[in-house]
Amino acid sequence: MNYRWPLLAIFLYGLAILVLIPPFQVADEPSHVSRVHQLVNGDLIGERRDTGAGGNISPSVDACYQQFSHLTATFVTRISLAELEEKWRICGKFNTSERIFTSFPNSILYSPVSYFPQVVAGFVSKLLNFDFLLNIYLGRLAGILFLIFVLIRINCLIKD
Repeated sequence: MNYRWPLLAIFLYGLAILVLIPPFQVADEPSHVSRVHQLVNGDLIGERRDTGAGGNISPSVDACYQQFSHLTATFVTRISLAELEEKWRICGKFNTSERIFTSFPNSILYSPVSYFPQVVAGFVSKLLNFDFLLNIYLGRLAGILFLIFVLIRINCLIKD
């Protein structure tokens, strides 16, 4: 059986999701973005405090999330391209110099290994000084490409 067409379909479907779903619209995306940001800064283990479990991350993460918070966990609300461009400018670059404790208890429990593709994208974004939202889209793309890589490797193992 030829596995190229299903892989192409997965890639195209992933690209459609990447482009059509605005940042932070998926329910847990703010927590996962926070966890990736924590890992990119080299903090592998979270902390437990009175305010919850999480880690020290840039206040830029929460400030950017607040621009999209009206979209979280609702697929009915949409934003226009003009509104996305405006929010892109507001979110701007990473503020890596300042870090504050932020609670993201649901994603702090996940192994850093599970965020490998997104952390690589985060390192590239940080190195090249990309905008914060571009980092989110690159993380999504990295996840799609990593999934396809894993599926290709599984296919090779099955053939052998």
